Amino acid sequence: MKDYVMQALRWLALAIIAESTADSNSYGFRRDCSTADALQQGFNTRSWDGAAAG
Repeated sequence: MKDYVMQALRWLALAIIAESTADSNSYGFRRDCSTADALQQGFNTRSWDGAAAG
């Protein structure tokens, strides 16, 4: 049980660091980021680029 608690505490500490230093458009294996979020970001980027070129 002690090992499980220590592992959970380390995961929490590393998760905070990882989220604060990660790229805002990185969606792979991140908590609270889904495939739908990645697709929406791609759509938004393409729509914005197309409007600027038009």
